[in-house]
This record gives sequence, C-alpha cells and structure tokens, in this order.
Amino acid sequence: MANVLREIVSVGGRRPRPNDEPKCMDPKPVTPDPLAMLLPNKQSDFTFNWAGFAKVDGKPAVMIDYRSRESGKPVVTKKDEDCYEFDAPGRTRGRVWIDQSSW
Repeated sequence: MANVLREIVSVGGRRPRPNDEPKCMDPKPVTPDPLAMLLPNKQSDFTFNWAGFAKVDGKPAVMIDYRSRESGKPVVTKKDEDCYEFDAPGRTRGRVWIDQSSW
C-alpha cells in the first residue's frame, strides 16, 4: 500500500526545534495515499460508479465516483485533555477525474 510521509521542514520560516512536534490537530506524519482506493488490492473495499465526462485544463476527462463499502458508527476517542481522535468508518467517498490522454 502507498503512504504519504509528512516531515516538518520549516516552522514560521525557521528550522524546526524539538518542541515543534506536531500538535493534536496537525495531520498525522504517515497517512494512506489519497488515491490508495485505486490500487488493485484496495479496489474491492470500494464501489465505483461512472459520473460522466468533464474537461481538466481543457483536456477531455472522465469522472468516477467512489464510496467505501465499510460501514460503522463514528467513534470519538479522547487522547489527552485537549485532544480527541475521530474515526468515521464508511464515510469515505469522492470523485476522481481521469485525463483521457493519460490512458
């Protein structure tokens, strides 16, 4: 599976200090790739539906909608006094635009 790795390289234009670690609401340092649902081993976790044609930068494109097959109730977990973590299984959905010239 593909992952996105985030690393703090600058804080207010300066190099990060040890106390500049990510805070509660900052993105996690390692997250799934936003297009992971298109990987062959992840496709069965989603439904895909044709959404039509479009233009991207003046080029013809197709639109595909996707939605997670998973279902479940949202869960809120208190991490510390000022920090909560939210998990909402089955709420993943979106649209992918595919430039037809890249086929």
